[in-house]
Amino acid sequence: VAVGADQHDALTTLSGLKEFIRTVPVREVVFCRNGLGFSDIIAWTVALAGRVRVRMTSHGSRSIVGSDSRDDAGDTRAMDLQLRLAHPASQRSKRAVDVLVAIFVWVSCPLHFLFNRHPLGLLRHAAMVLFGSRTWIGYSGGGQFLPHLRRGVLGTNGQPVGSPAAVVRDGLAQLDLLYARDHSIYDDLERLYRGYGKLGLRVSGAMS
Repeated sequence: VAVGADQHDALTTLSGLKEFIRTVPVREVVFCRNGLGFSDIIAWTVALAGRVRVRMTSHGSRSIVGSDSRDDAGDTRAMDLQLRLAHPASQRSKRAVDVLVAIFVWVSCPLHFLFNRHPLGLLRHAAMVLFGSRTWIGYSGGGQFLPHLRRGVLGTNGQPVGSPAAVVRDGLAQLDLLYARDHSIYDDLERLYRGYGKLGLRVSGAMS
């Protein structure tokens, strides 16, 4: 499969991949990160879910993510397309935690003036979460092709959403994918505990 239309020795191009799979009995597709970014691979992984098995490798590497045999070099795990956040029950539990934490923040309001350097920002964010315009933990890389989330106060990288990231874009996309795949309310609570000091920060120029 060619990334562009200038490779004439390929079976098809990325733009024609879906049609190719419909007409040819393909069982699996292996993406190489040499020509595609991780966010692109996520997009194709979601788009091809249920049609073929999706695997991933890197240019020059002998390992393939998703090897069937344990004798093969590299990781033997397949790319998991089962995203917990895609289930309505997970969305409801995440929203319930958002609301309960927001209420707790307001009930314990005096304490934040002692222990948080940005108590007013924290209360403002709690109100936004309570009224449904924010979620405490959201995507860092935009969450394209992943289950919908409200804009986060903190991102999956532990930083306020909209702040300059020390992780490259593909790294943020990978963090978002892992968060959506393995989400649990306990994970959210741990992230909130660890990022408590940043919950009141308001990123300059960030959207509300």
